[in-house]
Amino acid sequence: MRILRYRAYPAFIPQSVWDIAKSQRDLWNKLVVLAGHHSEWARLIGDKKSSWAGFDDTARAIVKASGLDWVNGPEVLDRLRTTFRKKCFPKFHGTLNRVALLHRFTSGGIALGRLIDKSKAKRFALQSSSHWQLPKRAHSPGKRHWRGCFRAGDETIDFSLALHRALPTDAILKRVQWLGERSGTKWFWHLALTIEEPPIESPYHSSQLSAGLDLGWRSFAEGSPNDYVRVGMLADSEGRTVEFRLPLLLRNGPGGERRTIVYLAELQSLADEFLNCGRELTGDKRLGPRGLRDLIAAGHQHAEGIGAALAAHDLLRKRLNEQRFHLLQRRNWWYQNLAQWLCQRYARIAIEADMKLAKLHERSKDPALRNAAIYRNYAAVGELRKRLMATAGKTGTRIDGETAYSTITCWVCGKEMLPSANLMLTCPNGHQLDQDKNAAMNLLSQIDGTFGQAHELRRPSWPGGWTMLEMPQQIRAVAVEVPPGSGVKRYVQALHPGTLNQ
Repeated sequence: MRILRYRAYPAFIPQSVWDIAKSQRDLWNKLVVLAGHHSEWARLIGDKKSSWAGFDDTARAIVKASGLDWVNGPEVLDRLRTTFRKKCFPKFHGTLNRVALLHRFTSGGIALGRLIDKSKAKRFALQSSSHWQLPKRAHSPGKRHWRGCFRAGDETIDFSLALHRALPTDAILKRVQWLGERSGTKWFWHLALTIEEPPIESPYHSSQLSAGLDLGWRSFAEGSPNDYVRVGMLADSEGRTVEFRLPLLLRNGPGGERRTIVYLAELQSLADEFLNCGRELTGDKRLGPRGLRDLIAAGHQHAEGIGAALAAHDLLRKRLNEQRFHLLQRRNWWYQNLAQWLCQRYARIAIEADMKLAKLHERSKDPALRNAAIYRNYAAVGELRKRLMATAGKTGTRIDGETAYSTITCWVCGKEMLPSANLMLTCPNGHQLDQDKNAAMNLLSQIDGTFGQAHELRRPSWPGGWTMLEMPQQIRAVAVEVPPGSGVKRYVQALHPGTLNQ
C-alpha cells in the first residue's frame, strides 16, 4: 500500500465542494464537543470504560444526521479516532483551512488502468496527454500534464495535474482524495491516490550494496549565487561519496533577479516595520493585527493611516506564506525522491540511531554553529529520516547504525579526536578529514564490524578511472557526488572559493 500525491490545478471549484467541506467541519466540531462531554463525565464518575462505551453509538447517530455520504461522514469519525490513538485531544475548527473529499472503491478496489481514458467512469477519471494535447504544443519533457475529473456531490471538478511520476496502471486503486490547503488567501490543491501493488524488488539489492549516511545541516557559500545547506553525507561500499544539498535559491524575481532564502527574512522584517508603523499611530506597541483592526472598526482618529500600514503588512505576509509554502513543498518532494533512490540502490543503510534533534536545536555560543542554526527548520533532517524509514519498510532495505563517537573517531587510524564546530577535523596522527564524511565512513564501517579500526584510504577499483554515478533527474539538484581521491576540501574550494573560511 502506498499513496501517490500529485499537484492538481482545477479549472473551477464548484459550490458543492465548499458545502461538503463546511458540513465536515461542523460534524467535526460536534464530535469534539461530544468527546469533551464524555471525557468530563468519565472524570467525574471515575469509570472511563462505561462512559466511552456510549460514545460510538452517539457519534454514529450524529454522523448519520449530518447529511454527508457513506464515505465522507465516517471518514471524519475515523479521523477523530486516529487523534485519540495518538493520545491527543482534537481541537475545535473555527475557520476552513483544509478540504479533504474522499471516494472509496468497494470489493477490494478497482484497477487503476480502468479509470484512464475511459468515458464511462463517473466518480473519478483521468485522461492522458496523448488524447488531448497537440504534439506542437506539448509541455516540456519530464513534466507530463494530464486531465481528469472528480465528482463532488452533484457537481464535477475538472482539473489538470502534473504527472511527475508514472502511474502504475496495473495497481489496484483503493481510494482517491481531493485535498485542499489554504496558505494566506490562496488555495493549493492535490490529488492523493491510495493504491495497492506488489512490493518492488530493487535490482541493486542483489549486489548487497551498503552505505553509511550522516545527517545534519551546515551552510556553504553563504551570500553567493550557489549557496546551499548540506543536509547529509553518504559513503557506500563502492568507495563513492555523495553530498546531499538543499539549494537556498527561490524562484527568480522580476528581471531575472536571483532570490535566496534570505528574501523570506527580508519580507518578514519589512512586514514587521509596517506593523510597527501602525502601532506608533495608536501609541500602544503591544497591539497585533487583530487589535489594530478593532481600532479601525471603532473609528480611531488615525484609522486611515493604520489601515494603510495594515494593508501593506497583510500583502507582505501573504507573499511570505506563499513563498514559504512553495519552498517546503519542494523540499519534501526532494526528500521523498531521495529516500526512494537510496532504498532502491542500497540493501543496507547505517544512520545515526538517536539523532537527539532537541539537543541539536540548542543555541550555541560558536559563531559557525549559530550561523548554521538559522537553516535548521528549513533543512528538517528529521523529515528526511522519517521518509527514509518509511520507504525502507516498503523496499526491504535494512536501516541500522549506532550514534556514539561516529563523528570524532578518525576513520583512517581509529584515534579519537576533539569535537569542534569546524568542518575539518584533525586527529592526533595528523589525518585531516571532513567531519561529515568521516562520520559517514564510520557509520559504514559499523556494518562490517570494523568501527574504530585503522582503514586504508579507499582507491577506485574499477577500470578506466572515476565515472559519475547515474542519478535520477528528480534528485540531481540535491545529490552531488564527490570524486574519490580529490578530497572534499579541495573539491569544495574549487567549486566555491572561500567557502570553508566562512
